Amino acid sequence: MHLKLVKGLWCVLILELTSVVAAARQALPPPVFTLDPLCQVEAMRPPPLPPGKPAASTLRMIQRLRSTFQANESQSIGFLSHLAVPMLQREMDDAIDIQRKLAAAFELGMHQAQMGRPDLALNTYGLMEELMSSHGLNPSIGAQTQLRMRRAAALLRLGEQENCIITRGPESCLFPISTAAQHRLPRGSRGAISVLEEQLTQTPDNLTARWLLNIARMTLGEYPGRIRPEWLIPPSAFASEHPMARFPDIAGSVGLDVNDLAGGAVVDDFDNDGFLDVVASSWGQDGQLRFYRKNGNGGFDERTSEAGLVGLVSGLHLMQTDYNNDGWLDIWVLRGAWLGPAGKVPNSLLRNNRDGTFTECAASVGLAVVQFVKAVTVADYDNDGRPDLYLSCRSSPNLLFHNDGPVTRTSTR
Repeated sequence: MHLKLVKGLWCVLILELTSVVAAARQALPPPVFTLDPLCQVEAMRPPPLPPGKPAASTLRMIQRLRSTFQANESQSIGFLSHLAVPMLQREMDDAIDIQRKLAAAFELGMHQAQMGRPDLALNTYGLMEELMSSHGLNPSIGAQTQLRMRRAAALLRLGEQENCIITRGPESCLFPISTAAQHRLPRGSRGAISVLEEQLTQTPDNLTARWLLNIARMTLGEYPGRIRPEWLIPPSAFASEHPMARFPDIAGSVGLDVNDLAGGAVVDDFDNDGFLDVVASSWGQDGQLRFYRKNGNGGFDERTSEAGLVGLVSGLHLMQTDYNNDGWLDIWVLRGAWLGPAGKVPNSLLRNNRDGTFTECAASVGLAVVQFVKAVTVADYDNDGRPDLYLSCRSSPNLLFHNDGPVTRTSTR
């Protein structure tokens, strides 16, 4: 399981701990962090969509995806931290040996931050410090650095969620950070600054800490004036060699602002009206595939329900293709890569019905692929006038599908 690598690293560092005092040291309890419910990931999720009228084959794929994901054990799913957290919480609570408890706590904090709960991560890291103090443990420099940098990352994430997500604007996340994007709620960046300066005092050559310190000061409007000269990254380092326009984020103003995990995106004309539409996927197991139609007024209208796509979830990568040469673009939805052993998930081919709807048809054309698929290329490799398909897979052989036509079935080569 992918979780064991980090745990192993922390165990190695913990084994370097030395007991330097016979009695437990007394330390002030760390602050307890709480995250405003409005800033929690659950509150940011988009509301449910009307179910629409998916085609029968689409409904079968929806059920198949649901069954596949439900059958997977949470321990086997890489990168989906919200599934790992309950397991690690139990492991930490049940551990009697202090090294095992600290190792589980370190890993737990990392996944709590990754799932969008930096407040829980900071409380876990505070618990680790209490445990080490009460057991008279003096961490090695390496262990101190690991824990301190995790705390800094969690504090920076806290600042992002309290500022750049809830109060998102056109300048958010553009670099260098402008006045308009500076944080109104400073506690995340302010806490990170304290931790990073402590780290640089101990290890002045830590380039990661130096970089993050400059960014944290920038979010508060304190760059470059409030950074010690030996830690400052000069403004000239951020200057472009050539004039470079800034690209403000206009997703909110055009109807494309949806909070979800990363995935794929296609911008193309799916209804042949001369305007570019958008299809977007989310990599998570419950991330809804979404279809946005360009409305001709400078914005987009979501048409996921009307297109018969509600319930089709997950998708690491998307690609448009006219697989049946009817002049209307269809959609490939690729799934499986980066999910660990749980990555054998069916992929989708959505046929454009030329009326604003799509129908799942992968199985009917011989493309019911269940592999760790991460990318696709569509091209006519044998010049017979029909688009063929090449799938790049992770942890399994790549696949080439020949388009046999005229019924547009495929055969593996």
